[in-house]
Amino acid sequence: MDNWVPACFVRSLLTGYRSQRDDIHALLSRCGISRDILDLSYAHIPSNELSILVDAICESLGDEFLGMTQSPSKLGTFGMMCRSIIHSEHLLQSLNRSVRFYNLCNDDIRFSIKEHDGALRFSIDMDPSKIRGDQAIIFESIYLLWFRLSSWLIGRPLELRVVAMPYEEPDHSGYYPSMFACPVYFSQKKSFMEFELRDGQAPVVKAEGDLKRLLGEAPVPFLYESRWENCVSKSLKQVLKAFPNWDSQPSMEEAAQVLQLSPQTLHRRLKDEGLTFMEVKNQVRSEMAMNFLAAEGRSINQIAQMMGFSEPSTFHRAFKKWTGKTPGAYRRDLN
Repeated sequence: MDNWVPACFVRSLLTGYRSQRDDIHALLSRCGISRDILDLSYAHIPSNELSILVDAICESLGDEFLGMTQSPSKLGTFGMMCRSIIHSEHLLQSLNRSVRFYNLCNDDIRFSIKEHDGALRFSIDMDPSKIRGDQAIIFESIYLLWFRLSSWLIGRPLELRVVAMPYEEPDHSGYYPSMFACPVYFSQKKSFMEFELRDGQAPVVKAEGDLKRLLGEAPVPFLYESRWENCVSKSLKQVLKAFPNWDSQPSMEEAAQVLQLSPQTLHRRLKDEGLTFMEVKNQVRSEMAMNFLAAEGRSINQIAQMMGFSEPSTFHRAFKKWTGKTPGAYRRDLN
C-alpha cells in the first residue's frame, strides 16, 4: 500500500522551483500529478508521485536543495556524503563527518553538531537573504532527512528530545508529531534537533550494500514514515501516552494485551530494538512532562503529581537527569 503525503508539503516543495521557473503546471503534468494539488487544502498524493516530483525538480534545476537556496547543491552531493559516513563506527562520528562534508560544499546553510546540557544538538543556520523557497520546508526537510538517515544508520528510531524551529507555527504543524515523535517548538531564536548523548555512541549497523539499496529508493524513505520506524517501541509509546495520569499507566502485561502480543513477545521485540519496557516508559514519562511544561495551566507541582512523583524534589532530580535542566529552567527557556 502506498504511503500518502499531504498536499501542503508538495506546495511548499515547489516554492524554490517557482522562484526560478514559471512552468509549474507543465512540471506537475510531466510527473502525472494533477494541478488541483495546488488548490485543494486537504489533498494527498501517493509517495511514489512525490518521489517522481522531487527527482524532476532536482534534474531540472541541477539542485538537490530543490531551488530553495541561492547556491545549488550539485546532483550527487547527498550520495557522496552518505558514502563518506557509512564506515563510521558510531552515530556521532557519522554526523560529524556529514556536517564537515556539507559545510565544505555549501555556504548558504551551515551545519553543526554539538554537546549541550548533557544532550547532542544537530543544528542548521541560514542567512535569510539566501533563502529562495519556503523557510519552513527547508528546515523540515533537512531535519527530517538527518533524523531518518540517523535512524537508518543505527537500525532503530533515533529518540529525539525536542525540535526547535525559527519560524512561526505553520498551518500544517499537526503533522509534526508523526514526523519527529517529540515536542516541536516554533519562533525559537536557535534552531536544532536534540537527542540523548548516549545515542551518539550507538553503533552504525549498515554497510555499503545497504546504502546502495537505500540510495536506489531515495528520496521516498526520507520523506514519509519509513519502514524502520514501524517498530514495537513506537506502538508501545502510543499506548502509554493514552494514559496522561501516571498512576493509571498500564503494566507490561496490560500494554501487551492492547498491542495484541504476549508479554514474552513484547519483551523480545523490545530487546531486538535495544530497549526494555521500563526504558520506553521513562522516555514517555519525560516526553509527557516536557509537553505539560510547555503548555500553560499547570504548576510544576501539579505536573510532578501527574507524572507519579510523590515529592516535587524527586521530579526535579528526574527531570534534570532526562534533560540536563530543572523543570523551572526548562519552562523559562521555552518562554
